[in-house]
Amino acid sequence: DKPDDPAGLYLATGDEAAARAAINDLMKELRRWTDEVLDGDNYTEGIHDIGYTRPMRLLTLVFDAVAGSRVMTAAERHWCLRTFAFHGYCLADANRWPDVSQGFHRGNINFNSDDYTCRAAVIALLAGHPKQREWMDYVAAEMEKELAASVFPGGAWIEAPNYQGYTMHYLMIAWRLMQLNGFRDFSKEPTFRATIDYLVRMQTPR
Repeated sequence: DKPDDPAGLYLATGDEAAARAAINDLMKELRRWTDEVLDGDNYTEGIHDIGYTRPMRLLTLVFDAVAGSRVMTAAERHWCLRTFAFHGYCLADANRWPDVSQGFHRGNINFNSDDYTCRAAVIALLAGHPKQREWMDYVAAEMEKELAASVFPGGAWIEAPNYQGYTMHYLMIAWRLMQLNGFRDFSKEPTFRATIDYLVRMQTPR
């Protein structure tokens, strides 16, 4: 039977057959999302929100897991990176995710977190791309604004703890990717440490 998480199985066991299955799934999904963008009139409803960013972030992590596999060819690796670059442009397009200054409401606060942390995951793959620094600077600026607006004195987060846990999951992935790739390091930001401390204290018995 086909494993539910072939990329995870490859990481755990080194099974190249699992890597091959993960690569096939990855390329199939990248093609599907690319068609979704190209077939729409500008952007369809499914492209501008978390229905797009959450799967796209996961695809970047799958690529990162299997890109070093012996069964991924150079041509496949090149195609995936070109496709991620295409989606980098889509993610950065203000017509897809308008700035609040344009009068559009972005929904829950965590929807914007979801968006810019997905951008970070895609951008981190694009070493040498002429837009990489510009795009990652946007991510860092959005993170700064979110921490300033969302963390209260004492570390409380602006949304409920279950939403905060979800947001922190994506933020920490993005921060680690930025750190590893030579971009801004948020790991020692006082507001981040305060809100993580607050969240952890709520989840533990003492």
